[in-house]
Amino acid sequence: MSPAKILLVDDEPSIHTVVTAYLKAEGFEYQSAMDGPGGLAAARTFKPDIIVLDVMLPGMDGIELARPFAPRVERVRHPADRPLRGDRQDRRPLRRRG
Repeated sequence: MSPAKILLVDDEPSIHTVVTAYLKAEGFEYQSAMDGPGGLAAARTFKPDIIVLDVMLPGMDGIELARPFAPRVERVRHPADRPLRGDRQDRRPLRRRG
């Protein structure tokens, strides 16, 4: 089974650096974009399995970007889906896979 294709759309360079480092280390195929229009174009050409996107993006917000893909989406996770306060499970340190 091939790894998931992931598209990251966020206008914060530090988020790109951290997230893409993890994606690369785990062997995922990925692309990234820094704004809404770039993310929409990348989604149409790259055809990702998963899109990780910021809601507040320059040029087009994340909700508007996601709208054309909504009929094909099985489950959309929204920040409101996360607990406001992390529980103990959320605070576990990341472990390297070896």
